[in-house]
Amino acid sequence: MVLCVIMLFALIMATASAYSVALIRKAAAKKAQEADNASTIAEAGADAVMFELQLGVDSSNDGIGIAAATIGEGSFVASVAPAYAGPGQYTISSIGTVNGMRRGVQRVVVQNADNVGFFATNSVSLSGSGFIDSYNSTAGTYASQVGASGHASASGNVASNGGISLTGSAHIYGNASPGPGFSVTGAVGSVSGSTAPETTPYVLAPYVYSPPIGPGPVFNGSKTFTAGTYRYSSFTVPGGQSVTFQGNVILYVDADFNISGSGIATITPGATVKIYQGTGQFTVSGSGILNSDQKPHELSIYSATTSAFTVSGSAAFYGSIYAPSAPLTSSGGSGLYGQAKAKSITVTSGSEHFDSSLATAAGPYQTRMTRSFLP
Repeated sequence: MVLCVIMLFALIMATASAYSVALIRKAAAKKAQEADNASTIAEAGADAVMFELQLGVDSSNDGIGIAAATIGEGSFVASVAPAYAGPGQYTISSIGTVNGMRRGVQRVVVQNADNVGFFATNSVSLSGSGFIDSYNSTAGTYASQVGASGHASASGNVASNGGISLTGSAHIYGNASPGPGFSVTGAVGSVSGSTAPETTPYVLAPYVYSPPIGPGPVFNGSKTFTAGTYRYSSFTVPGGQSVTFQGNVILYVDADFNISGSGIATITPGATVKIYQGTGQFTVSGSGILNSDQKPHELSIYSATTSAFTVSGSAAFYGSIYAPSAPLTSSGGSGLYGQAKAKSITVTSGSEHFDSSLATAAGPYQTRMTRSFLP
């Protein structure tokens, strides 16, 4: 009997020990899974910050380079150091948390200078008698930098992942760089720089329209905009009407943006304007947008539209355009001063002048180093 009791006790102890080991292994497996999930969420946080840095846009209304969100049963908090102050080198730190399990990831990223003034994913086409050149708005007006040849500097670089076409007497004072397997066609001799194709395609980051404020009404008419953030379902300045931008103005437009006829928008001295568009056509015609300071960095347009993006106003356009999914047509006789990136670019009249001071604000961020850490 004693022997039976001893054996039974031993069996119970063995069973309990096995069960305890199983529980420990199960808990360890759960912790390991939570750690893996926390690492994955931390990576998602780093991606969110990278997205904001790439576009230079605050997508979550908490500052460029700062992001926090909940994903499933976990969450992340991510930021950059030093604080975002334009293109440069940053360290992204992101911590993911799942049920108290925390894992972190750091990335050292840098934005390379991009000296391409006009880029299109599909194709670039120039016709008529216009030309493309470059100047630096921080060194004075364009007119002050024009030489005896009738143009300014020869860094008006043009690039595409597809072909580049020149017809008529169109001229490029700079490089014309088609995509891999493509070429410059037409008046190739009118390119002052290289016409060699790129070895790898350029990745144009998408723009996602994400207004930080609630929906707004239709705008149609005249108004003076003082410093602040505004949102409209559509924005129209028809003939005989005018809008004025004073201070730092951020404008979100869900659908069509249209300045036509004798309609005009004026950016007053010292003001800056950022326009973000969701969908629909973007049209600057009529009297166009008058940038009083003639400084391209004072007007930035980001558009997610796949519809036509047209600049044809009688006033010279000073600004930068980022419309990666749109066909851009420039036909304004007074020309475009700044920078443009789009799905395709067609220049039918007037001249384009790349403001080289914008070059440091372009190009994709690249990851130089990545490491994981325990917070």
